[in-house]
Amino acid sequence: MGKDDPSFGDNLTRRQFVLASGAITFASLLPDHALGVEPVRRRVPAVQTWAAEDRAEVTVLSTQELRFEVSQGSSGVWIRHRRYLADQKRFLYHLGLSGLSADTYSQLLFFDLQGRQVDRRLLKGLDVTLTRPRIAVMSCSSLAHLKRQAQIWREVPPLKPDLIFFSGDIVYANSKFSTVIREPEKPHRALARYIQTWETVDLYQLETLIPLLAVWDDHDYGMNNGDASHPYKAEMTEIYRLFYPLPQGEDRLLPGEGVSFRAHFFGMDFYFLDNRSFAVPERTVWGEAQEAWFAEDYSSRPFPAWIVNGTCFLKYTRWIESVEKFARPSLERLRQLMKNKGKPCALWSGDIHASQVQRIPSEIFGFETYEFTSSAMHSTDAMFIHRRSPEDGQLFYQGSQNFLYADVWMDTNKMHLSVTCVTPGEHRPVTPSPLTISGL
Repeated sequence: MGKDDPSFGDNLTRRQFVLASGAITFASLLPDHALGVEPVRRRVPAVQTWAAEDRAEVTVLSTQELRFEVSQGSSGVWIRHRRYLADQKRFLYHLGLSGLSADTYSQLLFFDLQGRQVDRRLLKGLDVTLTRPRIAVMSCSSLAHLKRQAQIWREVPPLKPDLIFFSGDIVYANSKFSTVIREPEKPHRALARYIQTWETVDLYQLETLIPLLAVWDDHDYGMNNGDASHPYKAEMTEIYRLFYPLPQGEDRLLPGEGVSFRAHFFGMDFYFLDNRSFAVPERTVWGEAQEAWFAEDYSSRPFPAWIVNGTCFLKYTRWIESVEKFARPSLERLRQLMKNKGKPCALWSGDIHASQVQRIPSEIFGFETYEFTSSAMHSTDAMFIHRRSPEDGQLFYQGSQNFLYADVWMDTNKMHLSVTCVTPGEHRPVTPSPLTISGL
């Protein structure tokens, strides 16, 4: 969509595409041991799955039964949910913490049943009044590329992001072979890959926890390019929410259909859309119920917004999945909604194993905005496949391992974003000056 050709570009020769696709497919079929991967479990895997002013939620995966304490000022920690995964011989805990400070870290201490301390984490509440929050946006952490994962995750803690957003494929629940042939992974095998991810990826080893909000894409869903026809959709939804739960009773959180939700921090709304559970080719990406939920909430609220989706929104090239390519009617309904409301809104996506910033002219959504695509943390590199010219609106492109990091602030009715591309050992601005979205 845009200019005369809705695909925005398609600038690869057939020979370039065939060569690049062959390299990607070959890499995807290599076994982990052929890549020199030696999974090492260093500590009890944990991630902070929610934070607000004085409270937090933490998910913990353990090979043994644990109890928990919090030191340094917190009023307490309790187990909201405990599940023993018998087939995997693992315990999964959902913890609630209260009485936290948004300025000072507390210690979350892990003990075995004999009273020995086996691990600890540092965490705090979230200052929801920040005027310039820092948000790291990521996607695609493939188990086939574990040898590369440490070099990118070590870049995250020094940035001190207030939040991490994961826009899909935080877990590759389907095997390399089933990915290629688009066969749905059996739930018990998918569960094993969730556990393997938690026990090998450094995100779950961080000493200082960073609140993480995530929505799935096809690999978390357990089926390459999966849609509403997935035979194990219910089982995969349960598995996903076991590892990335949403808290109950939070006034800053509105659950939607499937695994979608809206979070409200810093005077902004952040929508995470489920583009798999209800997707029907040619008809809808998000499903009627989710689109209705989103439209009602988006239209009734005055706050500037981000919309986070697993795949790209617009069809920039023929080679990638997008809302426009899969089911254009969903994009048309989103266009009309954004035009009618006219508030500043940025689009965020992942999936394509490359990062880009795309300027979207005002004739599409009613005001000039941008789509920020952040991919991949550790997966196959897209190299040059999605690169296009500045005349096509692509302001930035990175075809190898990276993620995007945004410093965001509001000025009257304008959203400003200063975005940095982070690669192993290098941080560089994606544009010379901050980008501004004014709305109508």
